[in-house]
Amino acid sequence: MLYREGREGRTSIVFGKKAPETTMLTIGIKNDTEDGRATIFTAFTGAKAPREPWDSSLEAEEEKSEAEYFWATHALVYDETAIDSERN
Repeated sequence: MLYREGREGRTSIVFGKKAPETTMLTIGIKNDTEDGRATIFTAFTGAKAPREPWDSSLEAEEEKSEAEYFWATHALVYDETAIDSERN
């Protein structure tokens, strides 16, 4: 597990694999209530995944359990540009 840039906790990472081909794109957008504009806060290829277990925005026990189960069986493919080299 490694720290990624801008993340509070460590992420499950797999080495020596290639990301599967996909036609899916997930984009996270939030409304900025101050000026009425939308902000993209994430974009990645593939389907939406649960937040990571350490995510402080997880409040409900069901969400935490789902996140723990998912991330115990899934990982991101290593991308050196996303890794926080100072904390690893």
